[in-house]
Amino acid sequence: MEFEVNLLPHKPYGIWLETLKKGWIVLLLLILGASIILFLVIHAKVITRKTTQVVTSGQEFLKVTLERERVSRLVNCLYQIQNERIKWSDKLISLSEVTPNQIFLTSIEFESGKARIGARSPSEKKDMLIVQGVVIASAGEDPSDYVQKFMKDLKDNSPFMTDFEGPILVSVSSSQEKGELSSLNFVFHLFRKVRE
Repeated sequence: MEFEVNLLPHKPYGIWLETLKKGWIVLLLLILGASIILFLVIHAKVITRKTTQVVTSGQEFLKVTLERERVSRLVNCLYQIQNERIKWSDKLISLSEVTPNQIFLTSIEFESGKARIGARSPSEKKDMLIVQGVVIASAGEDPSDYVQKFMKDLKDNSPFMTDFEGPILVSVSSSQEKGELSSLNFVFHLFRKVRE
């Protein structure tokens, strides 16, 4: 029979202690692993929810951006319409304020896109205001002086001229004298300013 004698120091509870230590380590590793998995699952839901929120926010931002562009185009269109509109009541009031007592306006016409200006191309046409009238002056007064004064006063009238260029005298008919009065027929044009 053979016997072995172990001369190394021996702990009586060593095997149990080692097993217990290994069990705790395994248990701790299992708890740590479960915690990590649980953490990832919870955060995956949060990340998915946040991703969904980001995607939804992006879609809402795109909708808002498209709506903003549509509204911006509409505002620009309305602004352009407002800029192109002539406020005729203000124009006629200004016209009456600068018209001398000796001048009687017989016709005011607005022709849209019919006037060709100078040597410009035939496709470039402007809107035009045609003003016709008659001057009745006392004997000894020159009726053409009243026409010139009227056109100068009209040109200097900034409320009226905000939309127009000119005036350009187109025709003057011969003056007629009846007793102490003389008359002169005239026509002048005002061209509408092109607004950018």
